[in-house]
Amino acid sequence: MCGIAGIYNFKGDRVDPRTLVTMTTLQHHRGPDDYGYVFFDSAGRTIWSGRDLSRLRESGTVALGHRRLTIIDLQETGRQPMSAGEERYWIVYNGEIYNYIELREELKILGHIFRGTSDTEVILHAYQQWNTACVERFNGMWAFAIWDTREQILFASRDRVGIKPFYYYLDDNRFVFASEIKAVFAALPGQQRTINEPYLGRFIHTGLLNDADHTLFQHVRQLVPGHNLEIKKGHIRRYRYWDIPQSSFDSADKGYADEKEAVECFRELLTDAIRLRFRADVPVGTCLSGGLDSSSIVALATRALSARLSTFTTEYNEKEFSEGRYARAAAETFQTNAHYITPTGDQYIDFIDRFSWYHDEPCPGPGPFSQWHVMELASHHVKVVLDGQGADELLGGYPHYYNYYLTSVLARAFTTGPGGTTLSRYFADKKAIARHMRQPAWRSNLEALAHIANRSIPTPIRDMIRPLRKQAQRIFFGKGPMYDLANKQILDQALPIYQSRNKKFRDDLNDILYWELIRDNIPMLMQYGDRTSMAFSIESRVPFLDYRLLEYVNSLPYNLKIKGSTTKYVMRQAMRELLPPAITDRPDKKGYPTPFALWLKGPIRDYVQDMLNSSAFKTRNIFRPDKVQILFNQHCTDKFDHAWLLWRVVNLERWFRTFFDDFQANSNRHLTGKV
Repeated sequence: MCGIAGIYNFKGDRVDPRTLVTMTTLQHHRGPDDYGYVFFDSAGRTIWSGRDLSRLRESGTVALGHRRLTIIDLQETGRQPMSAGEERYWIVYNGEIYNYIELREELKILGHIFRGTSDTEVILHAYQQWNTACVERFNGMWAFAIWDTREQILFASRDRVGIKPFYYYLDDNRFVFASEIKAVFAALPGQQRTINEPYLGRFIHTGLLNDADHTLFQHVRQLVPGHNLEIKKGHIRRYRYWDIPQSSFDSADKGYADEKEAVECFRELLTDAIRLRFRADVPVGTCLSGGLDSSSIVALATRALSARLSTFTTEYNEKEFSEGRYARAAAETFQTNAHYITPTGDQYIDFIDRFSWYHDEPCPGPGPFSQWHVMELASHHVKVVLDGQGADELLGGYPHYYNYYLTSVLARAFTTGPGGTTLSRYFADKKAIARHMRQPAWRSNLEALAHIANRSIPTPIRDMIRPLRKQAQRIFFGKGPMYDLANKQILDQALPIYQSRNKKFRDDLNDILYWELIRDNIPMLMQYGDRTSMAFSIESRVPFLDYRLLEYVNSLPYNLKIKGSTTKYVMRQAMRELLPPAITDRPDKKGYPTPFALWLKGPIRDYVQDMLNSSAFKTRNIFRPDKVQILFNQHCTDKFDHAWLLWRVVNLERWFRTFFDDFQANSNRHLTGKV
């Protein structure tokens, strides 16, 4: 895991070496073990490469920089920037290609000769052999840039679901890229650090982020997950290289599958995904929350490893927010070398500013606080952890997916054949879900009637009245709480809540899970996971997002993801023989719980109140201080739980101070002693 940076000047201007040093040093936390640079002239040829820039006699028009976290091939043969093909190709790379051993053997048969054992070298030779199509062979997470000195082409790629970041700035004169936004800023004038207000407005209103090439900064974009980029003398081409294959859509739309076969195949794919992600030349551990996802990873990893597995858990003194008892039960069952950390509200004050700096963009909810402390704990013991993120979005693990499941059942109520259902099946499932959610029978029945009425309306008419229904909801229920808190001018120009979702699957559940994976949720979660782990120089690996598993699960019918009131059905069946029933049948779903709601009334109450009283907050004109104060008072007096909204307010204010009020001072502090 590393930090990458580069500058490509199209019109002959020379790269200032000091700028490249600043770009890489601002990413020191991503790669504290090593660093390097390479410069190229206007004809694309290599001028110089190495670490000691005092030896650089002449700068070039293209330059690449790298910060290295040593995970595979700890020797100098793994150092970057790295070259191949008699120095025709140069790469800076962040990530891991888990199937690099198999690819290296294949490339050796084709005549390629390797100097070391790194996956970086495998990428270079794969690019030599298969050109841009090489990325289709990779199983892993990556963001890299390859400079072809002969063709003067910069080729960049980002992994299928955006686990690793790639940010860039482009104008008529140059292309600047890095793993982090702050590093891109190091190459830009200060006045280009401006807000993308339409994107900010949508984030304030909904908490949505990272579902397109936008960022919250007007002049910085990101390479979208599953996309490649090629640039030559200012001409840029971006294109998608991966999507869920058509065969998966066709298979899922049948509406049925052999359950026993699906359970076995899921378990085999997950087992192999975990096996590959334990490939490293340094210690590897795993996060353990006590939920189904992380416990499944621990169970399967324990079976495959000869050594004792290290696990890392956040637990809280506030019992209603703590999953410690489940994690301890799993750790005892699998005899792991278990480590625990218990954060307190007092630590939030130090956390929030550090979090804002390392994350570059704000976060809509408090979940990363728990994740932050898990990574801090793990950093004292290992360099790599496996994490269970992605399973809920892949398999329908949250209660809000029930509605999509029920509309899928209802839509097939009059379909004959193996994929069909009945109205009695729909009502039985609706009743089971209502019991599970402790929902009153009258409300469940009312929702059922609304579902049936909605499904009875022809699609063209339903599409026509949908905007009217939304308008009616706004009239009767308002535009949402944030609309009362924030600057209305910003909210009125906000981007639409969601981009359009073309129908991909026949069934609503499969369809929403597809969009959550490809665009609307997973990339955002991966952003938080990457920034949080890399703040502590930890590599986080996510086996549930192995592309083979993604393609397979997307080929399964909706009713193997949710069945009745059982979420993640196929996974629970696959793990039933390996995990205690208390975990496989656990009814609640917490998802990185944090006692932020309680802390607002106690240890951080004065801190938040001081922020609301500050002149910076009152004059920023993002939120309406009087309205936020009312919200805060209501929360502190137990009238309403406004924790998530208040988190967004506090996080945004601290982010503004970090990246606008005090950016240069923060940069200087981070650079001190890190060069």
